[in-house]
Amino acid sequence: MGDSEAELFLDVREERPGAWNRLVERYAALVHSVPRQMGLSSADSEEVSQVTWMTVHRHLFLIEKPRSLAHWLITTASREAWKLRQARHRREQIESGGARAEVSDQGSDPAEILERLEEVELIRAALDELPERCAELLRALYLGEGERSYRDVGQELGMPQGSIGPTRMRCLAHLAQILEPRLRS
Repeated sequence: MGDSEAELFLDVREERPGAWNRLVERYAALVHSVPRQMGLSSADSEEVSQVTWMTVHRHLFLIEKPRSLAHWLITTASREAWKLRQARHRREQIESGGARAEVSDQGSDPAEILERLEEVELIRAALDELPERCAELLRALYLGEGERSYRDVGQELGMPQGSIGPTRMRCLAHLAQILEPRLRS
């Protein structure tokens, strides 16, 4: 029972116990974030997430490369969110007799949202490949709630405040090495 993307994907395909739940746990936030980024409510996002997971389950053997799973999930969730938005928009126009003005797209192009989410997923996967100490530091500095001082991060991670900056630079360089080949493909 593997934890890398490829191992987990193969575990799911081979229907190993718990593999599907681990897959859903790993990518649930990503799938849920797609419709939220497109301006859907929490309830609508939950609906899109459910449909996305059902679609992935039905088409699991169409996904050729385990590394493309995140892209596949983002694309599927985007399509489902778009369909739901369009259906709701049509229903609202019918219910109002077509007299309502066009609903704005909330200023976000779905292609831009998809690209942004794909980049986030690439970074998340690369963080998982870093040594644990580097991953912890970068998550604390960049993915935590609000802005945090080096002192706060140092106390949380048990690091001297003066070593955080140099360690951060080494960790970011390592992250860049991991991301470089992925960004070229």
